[in-house]
Formats: sequence, C-alpha cells, structure tokens
Amino acid sequence: MTQRENGHDHIALTINILRQIWKVRNEFQFNTMKRQPMTQINKAISEWIECKEAQTATMEQEEIREPDRKS
Repeated sequence: MTQRENGHDHIALTINILRQIWKVRNEFQFNTMKRQPMTQINKAISEWIECKEAQTATMEQEEIREPDRKS
C-alpha cells in the first residue's frame, strides 16, 4: 500500500473543512444565519495552518529540551 505524501495533513484539513461546513449548516438551520462558503473554507484553512504552526513550534521546543540521548 502506498502512502500519500502529507496524507495526515490532508485528512486533518479535510476534517476541519467539514467541521466548518457543519457549523455553518447548524447556524443556518437553528439561527437562520447565512455565511459565505468561501469565507468558511478560508477560515478552516487558516485554523489548520495555525494548528500546524503550533505543532511545529511545540515539536521544536521539545527537541531543544531533550537533546539526543543516543550518546
């Protein structure tokens, strides 16, 4: 089985976009609030990028705190 490059990132972004669609649907269904679809997709992408940046920063901090223990 071949793995898609950045497959986990693709899945995470897809889930976030679907979550935003669900939230907009609920706002319309229960509060009759309409939102622009592209605005919500851009919001999902921005949130995903922010999350990835936070994860990268956390991983870098952990590498600094725990030097390589191979020696």
